[in-house]
Amino acid sequence: MLIGERVTVSEALAIVCAHFAAQYLKPATERKYRQNAERFARHLEAYGIEFIDEVTEQVVLDFLWSGRWRHGSIIDVSATTASTCRSMTIAFFNVLISLGVWEHLPPVGPAIQRDCADGSVPLTGEQLLRVEQAVSGSLFTDRASFLVVLSQAGGDAGELAATTWGDINLRNGTVTFNLDSPRTNPLTPWGIEVLSAASRNGFEPQQRLCVHNTTSIRRGAQSVTVGLSNLLRDAGLGRVPGVTARSIRLGVAQQVLHTDGLEAAARFLGSRSLDGTASSLRYEWSVQ
Repeated sequence: MLIGERVTVSEALAIVCAHFAAQYLKPATERKYRQNAERFARHLEAYGIEFIDEVTEQVVLDFLWSGRWRHGSIIDVSATTASTCRSMTIAFFNVLISLGVWEHLPPVGPAIQRDCADGSVPLTGEQLLRVEQAVSGSLFTDRASFLVVLSQAGGDAGELAATTWGDINLRNGTVTFNLDSPRTNPLTPWGIEVLSAASRNGFEPQQRLCVHNTTSIRRGAQSVTVGLSNLLRDAGLGRVPGVTARSIRLGVAQQVLHTDGLEAAARFLGSRSLDGTASSLRYEWSVQ
């Protein structure tokens, strides 16, 4: 690498990991920082970013709040986990800054208060409509529409990646999610319209809606997260504070909360925690 040349993501990763190996004497610490750096590089690759100078704050924020793979499924992260990831990502950029590879402050956004609510905010009804309108101009067979439909039905990134046409019941207007939190949720009227039109193309029951069948669920979930983030930007919501790939499902869950209560909202999201659901939906509650 010559001075003045653009540095690729893979080159930046090699530089940073070599620095971590020399800096951290405890193997466990070095491994933790290296694994975070490697995961960050994969995230950038999924965004189609080749050079490190193409990284933006929004891409980094999506990484900090991206779901984690645990026990065979994708789960949302806590603020504590996101804060820890932020600290390690700052270390990643500090290495590049010290070598003149990165010329700005680390693009990690404001500090994240640990043990606070999920950083994602639910979309409002108006914002949900804007997302529908942003994808309605495309063919109904476009996976972009399917991403929104299944997010509105309460699926997380892993569940969207795993959903097949056999999981869709258009007669009942429902979708069944079959990963870590099996449940059957209703589709929105717009979702039924989208999938009904698309089903005329004769998809096989085992065919997935949002990713190719050959894609692993882990990789597919990352692709789903990136796709949803791009759709939100297309809808003009990319710069709205707190809007992330999870904001669509949280917005519909908030509607369920207002009509059917907290327990129904938790079931809709596949959450085992009422406290966690209330926190994600910005709802204050107490056990009477």
